Amino acid sequence: MNKELINKYKAEFDHWLAGGKLLCKLTTSTTAKYEQWLDPEDRDNELAIFNDVGYGAIYIINDEYSDYRKALAEGAELLQCYQGRRSTGEREPFNGTFNSNFTYTIKPDEPKLKVGDWVVGYDSSIYQHNGTVTSESMIKELWKPQPGEYCKFYDVDDVIFTVAPYGFCDYSSEIQLEYFSSNFDYCEPYLEPLPTHLQE
Repeated sequence: MNKELINKYKAEFDHWLAGGKLLCKLTTSTTAKYEQWLDPEDRDNELAIFNDVGYGAIYIINDEYSDYRKALAEGAELLQCYQGRRSTGEREPFNGTFNSNFTYTIKPDEPKLKVGDWVVGYDSSIYQHNGTVTSESMIKELWKPQPGEYCKFYDVDDVIFTVAPYGFCDYSSEIQLEYFSSNFDYCEPYLEPLPTHLQE
């Protein structure tokens, strides 16, 4: 076995020697199969990765955090959130050690955020971005209306707005309500209780 490989992935090989499992990926392989994460001990893979680093082999521990380990190895960033009694719900950069007292999230690509944008938080809440660092750390993604989701539609000079489900088709009256999303200046989430006549 290649000593350079062992030194580079000592923690991973210590885990393996203790009876744990590993996953491996060849970063310079031209074969599609080997561009996937594979079990290096599976003979069907026919990988000589324990003996050579010439193919840019990278190893991760195969455990309950393997999806996050894959993301880290592929260059993504992780966020962690403490789940103890004094948790604030705020996510912070991954500290390098997995711990059952934390939950983890793969940090999405940085959205092009503006103050006032409607966003979705990691707790699934929908709110307007206020431009603060704390607000940005809580944002999972920009809000996008989903088919059937009730939204409010209005034009820039309107003093009233229309409430309708996004992308919904009312076949009884043959009205395509996606008209609203293309014929109004703004589409925003409707977060208030629905009017009585719209409630099921």
